Amino acid sequence: MDDAAGCRGWVLMRPYVILLMLVLASALTLVVQVQGIAPYSLSINPSSTSLGNSVTIAVTVTNGVRNTFYGVTIGVQKPNGTGSAISNQVLSTDNRGSGSISVQYSSTSTSWTVLNGTVATNVGGVYNVAVNQTSPTNIANVATGQFTVTAMMSVVVTQPTSGTIVQRGQALTITATVTNSLGAVTGALVTANTPSNGQLTIPEVSSSNGVYSISYQVLMNDPLDSWTIVIHARDTSGNSGTSLPVSVTITKSDLFVDAMITYNSKGVPTTSFSTGDTIYPYFRIKYSGSTGAFLTTGQYVVSVE
Repeated sequence: MDDAAGCRGWVLMRPYVILLMLVLASALTLVVQVQGIAPYSLSINPSSTSLGNSVTIAVTVTNGVRNTFYGVTIGVQKPNGTGSAISNQVLSTDNRGSGSISVQYSSTSTSWTVLNGTVATNVGGVYNVAVNQTSPTNIANVATGQFTVTAMMSVVVTQPTSGTIVQRGQALTITATVTNSLGAVTGALVTANTPSNGQLTIPEVSSSNGVYSISYQVLMNDPLDSWTIVIHARDTSGNSGTSLPVSVTITKSDLFVDAMITYNSKGVPTTSFSTGDTIYPYFRIKYSGSTGAFLTTGQYVVSVE
């Protein structure tokens, strides 16, 4: 009887043992999944920089699994879809479960795999950073951040200088140098305002130095007095800059007689006439300045002395 009872008891307890083993297995599975998720933090230094400078991106694990390896992928997306790249790294933790890795984001770094565009801070705007865990389990976006690249361009007017006086009809050279933190800016759209509030496009004359220049002939109907010149520049990536204002004074243009020739009645140029001869003067009236325009309409009084 006792053996039979014991056998029945074993049969009755057996489901409980199986159930307990299933519970323990589930608990162990849950622990493994939790261990795959580490508390990540992302550090980006500096958080704001200018064109061409490098940025340090650091990923840190705190209170993770001790003495283990975490695979991470750091991705950087440049502004306006101008480039993206990833860097695959392995982060090892110490006996406290802490560890970190850092990479340089720059055009000279070999830590990156380019997906499109370039690895460089050559475009102004916000760069988005995302960290994905690749081992021991795949977890997306365990840490995210961003840094900003400022891209203000320097526009310096070298001609004319403030205080310059120019007459109507005269030509004025307008020259500006356009640079950024990387050096000379080539291929930019550079414009200046005209005295009549129009827009003047200034062509590039030196790609190596970022020099843009044009000769503007002041129109005969351009407003007199002060003309404040401001030059704007914008490159192909949308970065822009504005010069300091330069004040120029526009004055009236003087008139003078140019190429005065007298002819006799036979159409022969001469300066010798007798009493009763008819004099046929030929002359042009021109606005002052070596590039001054000729007067084409009006009435003229000619006196013979």
